[in-house]
Amino acid sequence: MFNRKKVNVLCRTVAAVVASISMMLGCVVPSFAQVPGNTPDEQIYNFMKNECGVKNDAAIAGIIAVIEQDSEFNPQMVACDGDTGADRIGLCLWTGNRLNNLKAFCKKNNYDWQSFEGQLRFIKYEWETSFKNVNRAMHNTPIDQDYNFPDSEAGAQSFGDYLVCQYVLTGFAENDEGKRAKEYYPRVKQIAQASSANAATTNASTQAPAVTNSAAPAPAAQAASAPGQSQESTEQHIYNFLVNNAGIKNKAAIAGIMATMEFDTGYNPNAVNNQDGVERYGLCSWSGDRLKGLKVYCKKNKLDYQSVDGQLNYMVYEWNTYFKNIDRVMHNNVKDQDYNFADSAEGADQFATFFVLQYTKFTNVINNEFAGDRARNVTYQKVVNGFTAK
Repeated sequence: MFNRKKVNVLCRTVAAVVASISMMLGCVVPSFAQVPGNTPDEQIYNFMKNECGVKNDAAIAGIIAVIEQDSEFNPQMVACDGDTGADRIGLCLWTGNRLNNLKAFCKKNNYDWQSFEGQLRFIKYEWETSFKNVNRAMHNTPIDQDYNFPDSEAGAQSFGDYLVCQYVLTGFAENDEGKRAKEYYPRVKQIAQASSANAATTNASTQAPAVTNSAAPAPAAQAASAPGQSQESTEQHIYNFLVNNAGIKNKAAIAGIMATMEFDTGYNPNAVNNQDGVERYGLCSWSGDRLKGLKVYCKKNKLDYQSVDGQLNYMVYEWNTYFKNIDRVMHNNVKDQDYNFADSAEGADQFATFFVLQYTKFTNVINNEFAGDRARNVTYQKVVNGFTAK
């Protein structure tokens, strides 16, 4: 039987090796910019809604949870089956003939088989051909009503378990996908709400108002963290804070910070993340004593610890007290030139890596790689061209 604990350890070990080799060779994990969305879960959500026509958010939560648990959203993930010794590769840990089919499908359709988009499109292809039972279950048209999953947290958990058994085919041994799908369901609903709001804004040909930041953020200014608000306004608000309140002039540093927040949380101050086995909360993935510190700081300063402003102010407080090295690096005030990051796309990539390792302290190497990739390829240009400090 497939040993999930063994595979999870192997996944992380191999991922670390791949990342180290990539860094030595000057490579980065492939970009998934061809799929609409700002974070991997948003991209999968949009693909399932727009390309696959899935209406059941419980099914989408199950899909996202399975992909996250098995591959950490890394299309180049390599795991070893603990029993057979066979390699399992990609978002859904394909192996054997199915792995060969992935490569053949992508070659025929001019996709990179190691890319996010290529693998998502192969998933859709498999559902429409070899796994029609999964396709029917996703669209609530199963032959067996036992596989008609309700659009709820319970439905998400059941669908996550079903997908592992019926599609990924790694069995049910020690698997947490169903539980993770239940946890992911509120996040999917948040993405759906934001997507609807953005669509309505686009249809009305109006631009969502940017949230401006006062000199001393007060709880009244915390509307930026309201669920369902467009990501653009929250993104602008964070940018304004970093420029005006934190006084950061290096665009690479701003891009690195924002890319890390975006990838880890989708700019959601209430995000809960436990990809590396530690329960983390908020824009900067706080945990343990630092999470307690966030709550104490905000209570003392009459800020909401669940808000964007409360968390941004605490972040700066940490920089000024316990993480002065971060503050010095951001302001290019360091003697070690290895930490004097250029104001460039490459500098943004390097700063994101530094920020993950030194501040958010995420031990998940994939987050490190993707945040750097995002900072280099997307966020830096947004900071240079797309934002205007208010």
